[in-house]
Amino acid sequence: MLPVRLATRLCQRTSAAVKAIFPQATITGVGREREHGVMFYEVNLRQAGLRIEVEVTDEGVIGEI
Repeated sequence: MLPVRLATRLCQRTSAAVKAIFPQATITGVGREREHGVMFYEVNLRQAGLRIEVEVTDEGVIGEI
């Protein structure tokens, strides 16, 4: 995984997709990764004491939770 500075932020579609599923979560880390030729963000979240990792494309498609 390639680290992405949090200042870089997620694109709007990606951020909206993550917030739609996890509205109370705090983003704790973001990385970029290529899998099967597709680039996606790997977003680390914390919600209600749980750590959650979400893979999401630039288009806002959730690939894996």
